[in-house]
Amino acid sequence: MNLQSLTTAAVGRLLALCVLLSANASLLTAQTFTVLANFDGSNGANPEYITLAQGRNGNLWGTTSTGGQHGYGTVFLLTPGGLLNNVRDFNFENGATPFNGVSLGR
Repeated sequence: MNLQSLTTAAVGRLLALCVLLSANASLLTAQTFTVLANFDGSNGANPEYITLAQGRNGNLWGTTSTGGQHGYGTVFLLTPGGLLNNVRDFNFENGATPFNGVSLGR
């Protein structure tokens, strides 16, 4: 079974940084966690409020509630190969601080 989840780690008093983890769980072995992407603030921060949506091609889509170019959050795409792409930076005029994930169309 392959599980995706989001965790938050406090770094001093500066910023809560988030890490996207993949857990490979098996009934016979211990769980193994692999870091797939790091959110460092410049590419988004605080994605813990959302659920991930998986596209037909395996890409994972989600949002961060803060961070990005303007500080108002992002829409991100994570490829199966581990490449993290910012699809949209919110700038308050086009949206801000999303507390929900994305919905995939047809």
